[in-house]
Amino acid sequence: MDAFWDFLKVIVICITALLVVFFVLLALPNSKLRQSILKIYSIISLVATIFSAVYIISPVDIIPDVIPVAGQGDDMVAAISGLATAISGYVAWQKSKEKQISD
Repeated sequence: MDAFWDFLKVIVICITALLVVFFVLLALPNSKLRQSILKIYSIISLVATIFSAVYIISPVDIIPDVIPVAGQGDDMVAAISGLATAISGYVAWQKSKEKQISD
């Protein structure tokens, strides 16, 4: 049983070391990893914004609109989160473009 715990300790140390290296590379301003992550994030944000817009337009809701406050509330939450996601994705896309231009 001690061998298992020793193995588990080694695995945890290795994963921690990899996470530290990942976050250091992510923090570097001209890192290729940072540019790739920003591009991926901007694409995911675009998809999430599109899903949010489709949810608002769609007649199928989690909470039906016939319920007075909650029905419109879920659409409002979807609109606000979609707008926030769109803005954050646009900022990430601009940052990824800035780094490509400066290279």
